[in-house]
Amino acid sequence: MGKFKKGRIPWNKGKKGVQTAWNKGKTTSEKTKIKMSESHKGIKFSKKTRQKMSENRKGKKHSNKTKEKLSLAKLGILNPQWKGGITPQSEIIRKSNKYKKWRNAVLKKNNYICQITGKTGTNLEAHHIINFSSYKEKRFHINNGITIHKKIHKLFHKKYGYFNNTKEQLNKFKEGYKNGYEGFRTITKCW
Repeated sequence: MGKFKKGRIPWNKGKKGVQTAWNKGKTTSEKTKIKMSESHKGIKFSKKTRQKMSENRKGKKHSNKTKEKLSLAKLGILNPQWKGGITPQSEIIRKSNKYKKWRNAVLKKNNYICQITGKTGTNLEAHHIINFSSYKEKRFHINNGITIHKKIHKLFHKKYGYFNNTKEQLNKFKEGYKNGYEGFRTITKCW
């Protein structure tokens, strides 16, 4: 069955255009969709079948509109990894596009140079001059940020903590680096 036999006329010989679907113009009821969904749950495909399915999808690209719809379909409570909104607000802010734009603007403003050491590098971070958590209105001001090497940034927060940081602390920290205070010698060797 399904093989070509000599002398047999194909069912679509002489017909022009694309054949129409069997259910053209009809919609599937919600009840039927649920039944179909339930009947397919728990089916495990063989490795060979999964490989064929993967090969079939290769090279196919989604449009931007489709990508957006797929993204929105997995946001918040719709995401299978949703745990009830337990992500801290500060983490949400730091992963936002607004924060990323602020960070890039600060790095660009300082020409990708550490403002403490004067060196360039790949491990640069944007540091809030006036504390991030206490001054919400100044979080995204470009003038409230400077570029610091990652290790120097950690050393600053180790010395002064993560809360109530001020410009005076930063200036004192810069002076400490220039004068070669304890702790800076180990950091400068990492360059």
